[in-house]
Amino acid sequence: MKTAYISSFVYCKDTPTEQDVEDIKLLPFLKVKRLPISIQIKAICSIFGEEIFTGSIVEVKFKAPDGEVLVQYDWHLDEKMLKSSDGRVPDALVLNLTLASEIERAGIYTTEIFIDGTKLGEYKFHIMEM
Repeated sequence: MKTAYISSFVYCKDTPTEQDVEDIKLLPFLKVKRLPISIQIKAICSIFGEEIFTGSIVEVKFKAPDGEVLVQYDWHLDEKMLKSSDGRVPDALVLNLTLASEIERAGIYTTEIFIDGTKLGEYKFHIMEM
């Protein structure tokens, strides 16, 4: 049986490169002057699991407060995509996400992460109007 878990998930202002990973600017919420507005939220997600990734399908859904899916990513992970330069398949996956959408209303938005149809986690993000 395949097992996986999310070790970290953060919303941030920019997706860091390997050089500046220690300087992540967290984004705990978003306060906007008016709605609707087009936004781009960045997120970083680390997923760990023993030999889970080859052949797995990773799904990410960014949802509005009413449950409407605003952004969806689906990746079918194969060995060629995941192999490192030394030919090994890693036991961890780091996703750098850009969640770009038109936001119509204030509220609690949610990002859900799935592997092979199993929900690994759900992460809330509050968008407020001034």
